Amino acid sequence: MNAKSASYVLAICETGSFTKAAERMGVKQPSLSLLIKRLERELGLQLFEREQGPPIRITPAGRALLPELRRFARSADALKNKANRVALNGQKLGGLNRVFGGAAVT
Repeated sequence: MNAKSASYVLAICETGSFTKAAERMGVKQPSLSLLIKRLERELGLQLFEREQGPPIRITPAGRALLPELRRFARSADALKNKANRVALNGQKLGGLNRVFGGAAVT
């Protein structure tokens, strides 16, 4: 599982729909469905009840994973934000702090 997969699961939970989640996340619905099936296989758990139609319902197993999925997605977002801030700080210094092979490059 990766952070993007966690975000996809959360989007499905929030929208109640694979189609709406795919639109929100900027992917095609068939691709999202395939990704979720692969994730379910990887985890050995069914995350969503698909027979019911919209709104898609999360299974008890999926519900049990939601707190960790939310933490995982938030941590990934925090990491991206931190990396962006570090990159911006490096650019503000005129690129003098770039490191190449352990040595500062000017």
